[in-house]
Amino acid sequence: MQILFILIVLLALIYFPTKYVAEYFGAERTGFWAILLTLIINGFITQAVGSFIDNKLITFVIMLGIGGLLFQHILSAASYRQGFVISLLSQVAILVCFLVFAGTYSVVAT
Repeated sequence: MQILFILIVLLALIYFPTKYVAEYFGAERTGFWAILLTLIINGFITQAVGSFIDNKLITFVIMLGIGGLLFQHILSAASYRQGFVISLLSQVAILVCFLVFAGTYSVVAT
């Protein structure tokens, strides 16, 4: 039950910042399913790129560019710059969630 709660909190920590930034930059599709679909596709592409490139920093930079196109297309952001900023915030939110999850898991495990 505790793991389910942690996963819901992590989803909220990724979803809500992405939603608010998408709304701020005027993306047309800011519904739950559009943003969730974009985040899931972004995760799959990140794993695919990460399997080809061992350096995590290079993977992060490449995913900022690809994520900008992804967010621009799926969320109907007006420009690539807007999609890029949404992607940047999304990637940072995911990084923070990994750190929170790792810290929470290490506390729960001990």
